Amino acid sequence: MSEGQAETHPILRMRERGHRQAAWSELFFDLVFVVVVAQLAHAFAEDLSLPALWRFVALFALVWWAWVGEVQYTTRFDSDRDRTKRFLGTVQLARLSVMALLVGHGGLERLGWLVVAYVVVRAMQLLELWRAARYVPEARGFARHYLLWQGTGLALWLAALALPPSLRLVGWGLAFAIELGSYVAGRRLHREHPPHVTHVPERFGLFTILVLGESFAAIATGLGHAPLGLASLGMVTLGVLVAVGLWWTYFDRLDDDAVRALEGQGRTAPYLIWLWAHLPLSLGLAGTGAALSRTLGDHPIPQAPAWLAGMLALYFAAEMVVCATTVGAGLPALRVSAGVLARGAAGLALVALGALVPAPRVVLLGAALTVWIVVAADLVERAARVRLRASAPP
Repeated sequence: MSEGQAETHPILRMRERGHRQAAWSELFFDLVFVVVVAQLAHAFAEDLSLPALWRFVALFALVWWAWVGEVQYTTRFDSDRDRTKRFLGTVQLARLSVMALLVGHGGLERLGWLVVAYVVVRAMQLLELWRAARYVPEARGFARHYLLWQGTGLALWLAALALPPSLRLVGWGLAFAIELGSYVAGRRLHREHPPHVTHVPERFGLFTILVLGESFAAIATGLGHAPLGLASLGMVTLGVLVAVGLWWTYFDRLDDDAVRALEGQGRTAPYLIWLWAHLPLSLGLAGTGAALSRTLGDHPIPQAPAWLAGMLALYFAAEMVVCATTVGAGLPALRVSAGVLARGAAGLALVALGALVPAPRVVLLGAALTVWIVVAADLVERAARVRLRASAPP
């Protein structure tokens, strides 16, 4: 469809064939989300402790889930020239900016305001679904299901504000569980209205690489005031190589097998596992950046290497699950391969090195570098086998 003929209301896009790229508006949306993630990571880096970790995990999960809600809409119904959608998206961006502002000014203690901002963002997404039901009759069952489940969840988010502080977190936890449960209860609807096969993996990849970029920012922050010398240059090199390794291990296995399993075979489990595994994966990347900023530099804090090891281990554990949903060249199954086992062993080794046997930062970064070299070697060897099979005569 040409620019002049583009629809100005929601359209059904899930059955479109061929590659579908992310729109400019989607990229802009992702950048604003990552600003909030950066603020959360910075607040966590300022206080590497268990209470700070729980706040970081809880708020990161909210931000990530709000991002997923927008992706699940745009992959099915978005129209580039839908002006009402742009207005609803602008309201979301404004609320996300408020969340970033609150976090940046110590708003982690003002959870009520953050919850209200989250509810506004999600309410705009439900309005988008309501419009999709109006303009796309085929999708009304899909939209009504999520309007009911997630609308109930949002109402409970607000109702919990009136509860005593001791019960408020319970109410919010139940509200979030209802929102997550809408995907399990809607398995049939996911099969009938699957996401776009190439669009969704690309969106998740873009978000992952933006979060990963925070690791490079953390390296610069950590060494920003350190005197230049061989030691600081060596630490920069190790930090950059670790970040490159995280990029390599994820993007060499980024494909659409799990989404194709849903669209072609009607299997929801690989897709939902793939989707939810990206929460701890993104969290591990953001936490790695926070821990890197306190591990590097001229005045590192003693507990930072242990936190770095833990966050790297979380990333490798989640990436192991993502890898398990995508091995098999399109087969809709969860399978264990050498690469999956390598990622699991890497996570265990890092936990042992950083938490059980606290190691100097140079040793820890060197071990992380060794881990990704081993995993990368498996990826290179696997790619060589695939090329060999493809070139073999029938």
